[in-house]
Amino acid sequence: MKGKIIKGIAGFYYVHAGDALHSADGIYECKAKGVFRKDHRKPLVGDDVEMEVIDEAQKKGNITELLPRHSELIRPAVANIDQALVIFAAAKPKPNFNLLDRFLFAEAMEDPENMRDVLEIIFGKNTKNLPKRSRFYQSMIDSKLLEPGEKDFNKMNDVYIILIAPFDLFGEGKYMYTFQMTCQESFSVLLNDGATRIFLNTHGTNPEDVSPELVELLHYIENTTQEVADSCTSPRIHKMQERICSIKSSEEVSVKYMQR
Repeated sequence: MKGKIIKGIAGFYYVHAGDALHSADGIYECKAKGVFRKDHRKPLVGDDVEMEVIDEAQKKGNITELLPRHSELIRPAVANIDQALVIFAAAKPKPNFNLLDRFLFAEAMEDPENMRDVLEIIFGKNTKNLPKRSRFYQSMIDSKLLEPGEKDFNKMNDVYIILIAPFDLFGEGKYMYTFQMTCQESFSVLLNDGATRIFLNTHGTNPEDVSPELVELLHYIENTTQEVADSCTSPRIHKMQERICSIKSSEEVSVKYMQR
């Protein structure tokens, strides 16, 4: 017998096997067979299923088969959704625009072309490899860059840690602060371990020391609006804004945002 799961509570699934979903007739309390757990499959509300009736009078049964899904949400965990209605507060509580901006920026950076453009604006085109062996001992994170037993430390990639802040962490008025390991007895001697930390400040006051495109990028990150994008001369920032506008209008991305 075919039916649809309309509710799931503590391992029990309520399957409607009738024609009218609003009718209480034809609702069976079912359990899923152990084969689903073995196959790492879990019935979801909205699933179309095959079921066997164990007790018609008590409306008891077992789910024997999950029929193919055409859609699935992670949170809430439901299947076969054709339309979703999103309701959120516009005033109380206030929307978290910082979280939304972070999500949109992260989504835009999934486009390799956008990511490359941002890195080229920050670094220019000089991204040469450096000796890396001593960096292997710095942290557990770096240790994951090599396969167990690998002793060729030059196979470790350079690591750039970039933090973008809407304030000046160091109080020097710079748009960009770059840190690498240096010898305290001779500051001209670099450790050359391949690790670089860059702090970007969207409120810098030294545009003469960085590229105009980086200044525009930081202003755009601070205020990701069409007006700010239009004021930029960088075609790469214009492309980013086009991508973000596309993301905002994407139903698929809206679902991903709700799941976070």
